[in-house]
Amino acid sequence: MSESSATGVLQSTVTPGKLVAAIQSGSGNTLFQPNGDYVVAASVCVGSAHCTGTDAELSRFTEAGIVDTSFTSMKFEFDGNDKTKPQAIALQSNGEIVVGGLSSVGGGLARLDSNGDLDTTFASGGSLTSDQSGSGLLIQKDTKIVAIGGTDGNLVLARYLAK
Repeated sequence: MSESSATGVLQSTVTPGKLVAAIQSGSGNTLFQPNGDYVVAASVCVGSAHCTGTDAELSRFTEAGIVDTSFTSMKFEFDGNDKTKPQAIALQSNGEIVVGGLSSVGGGLARLDSNGDLDTTFASGGSLTSDQSGSGLLIQKDTKIVAIGGTDGNLVLARYLAK
């Protein structure tokens, strides 16, 4: 096991500490922020004990691995789709967080404010669905969002205008 500082320097010892699990189930991705904090996106079961649907949920941790309680950790869906699974996460230069992933209709995108709330000025109340899966994201310098994914076995790139 190894440990690195926020600047990526390999540390000679590993700091012992309690392991914190923020999300109990599902797949997800991690976004490291410039200040050393990191955001984890995962899918979580909703509905009955048989997991009738999945929502996305984000949690933010400090560089020390402590849950950031100032970050809203709310569940959300891609445009009301009850089978939402985050696959990609990216940070815009203004601190907003973009999440892309899968849904039962293909894929979707959502944008959250830097505090974790859905950005209701983006798409339809903060999220949208599309025919393509969203397995990768790129934020252009002009804030446009490029989603990389697939549909029917074909690679698809889609660019979204961000205000």
